[in-house]
Amino acid sequence: MSLRSSIPPLALLMVCALAQAQSKTPPPCPDDKRGEDCAAAEEQDRRVRNNEAAAPQVVGDAPLGPAGGPGGPAPSLRFERGPLKVRNFGVSLAVDHALSPQWVLGGVVNVSKGKLQRQQTEFDSTNGTPPNVIRSDTTVDTRSTSLAASLSYFTRDAIAIDGAFSLMRTQLETRRISNDTDQFTGENVSNAWGLWLSASRIWRFGPRAVVPQVGLEYTDTRTGALTAIYQDLSDPLNGANGTVGFRVGEQKQRVLASVLSAQLQQPISMRFGTLTPYGRVTWRQRLWKDADPILGTNSNGLTRELDPDSAESRSSIGLAAGVVLQLTRGISSFVDVSHRRGSNDLQETRVGLGLKFEI
Repeated sequence: MSLRSSIPPLALLMVCALAQAQSKTPPPCPDDKRGEDCAAAEEQDRRVRNNEAAAPQVVGDAPLGPAGGPGGPAPSLRFERGPLKVRNFGVSLAVDHALSPQWVLGGVVNVSKGKLQRQQTEFDSTNGTPPNVIRSDTTVDTRSTSLAASLSYFTRDAIAIDGAFSLMRTQLETRRISNDTDQFTGENVSNAWGLWLSASRIWRFGPRAVVPQVGLEYTDTRTGALTAIYQDLSDPLNGANGTVGFRVGEQKQRVLASVLSAQLQQPISMRFGTLTPYGRVTWRQRLWKDADPILGTNSNGLTRELDPDSAESRSSIGLAAGVVLQLTRGISSFVDVSHRRGSNDLQETRVGLGLKFEI
């Protein structure tokens, strides 16, 4: 990508979504089941659910033509995109408070850092001329903070209904290098809020438990306008000052998605508490989307409407594994590692650490 009108710059679309780390305190043991048998049942009722504090952020690419404004030639663009690689590490601090044997109020704060990368080759051919080939590498560094509040209702037959409201703010730092010489950098901020509703049930098979879950996730995301500054890396003296390379307008979108998951877990009693390893598989499917038009402006002033759908994975499947350590006095911690594959060539890996207090 280049500042020059002969090379089509590439705008970056950023989409944020929210979910929330959920946990729950089991109901008190009935009087007729006091003792070790009841304690073991309570350990199994400590469902180990999705410990991600926020759903992954997904970045996509959308082209801006080198020409093609009103009265201009319509370029022929072809793209060969590599996989969208996402890496994220987050730390969570959560609090649960039992309002009654059936109702639990929770809260969580999460901070995370991530990196999104995608390589792409663009072929631009206009009026039968030989194509202009542009190889580029785009990286987005993210720093996110999220807050969430949850309310859980559960019954003695191991059925639970959970609802959550969450807020997230993400700082985005974009860096794109084309043909090893043209660099574009810029910063913007994304704010999002989300609602989550799910139902789940525990099925026990001896010491093991299977927890299927079905949920709905609604997110409303607004990402501020991005102004990318161009620098010529081949000219360290004159190219160091930088000029405006391209601009992308504010991005707004609303998404409704369904989430299906199943988790296998087995509590193990230890001297210091209960250790619960688990594995989880998750399928996410977008059901509805409403996105406002997004306009990108090239360095030569030509404007093009970008396709917001190129920035999101419509469906994805994820695998996760982790362990929860339940200590005395209502203190627990977890480690969660997950990998997700999805449409739009998404390849995402997340690592989460967390600490929870029951008060």
